[in-house]
Amino acid sequence: MTKWLGKWKATQQLYSLPREEMTKISLSLHELVKADMGAGVAKDWGAYAAAGEGYMIFEGSETQVYEAVLKYTPYISFEVVPIISLGQSNEVIKKQAAEAR
Repeated sequence: MTKWLGKWKATQQLYSLPREEMTKISLSLHELVKADMGAGVAKDWGAYAAAGEGYMIFEGSETQVYEAVLKYTPYISFEVVPIISLGQSNEVIKKQAAEAR
């Protein structure tokens, strides 16, 4: 199954809300993350220490990831790219080395 790195960023729409409402929505977004992790679509989540940005590791098809990130709009935007593991990278490098001989 494909893994994806989702770099997320809180949008101005979230920051323009009154503090109490922003806090309420932020906590509800955390519940969405927990649900995605429970469902196995999200494997990891983190926020950068500077706040307002972070990452999620997704696992699934393009449409599963697309469905997952749509739930976070309009308060969070994502840049999502596929990633490969160290083992997958090693396989490719060894294959290229063998073909170069």
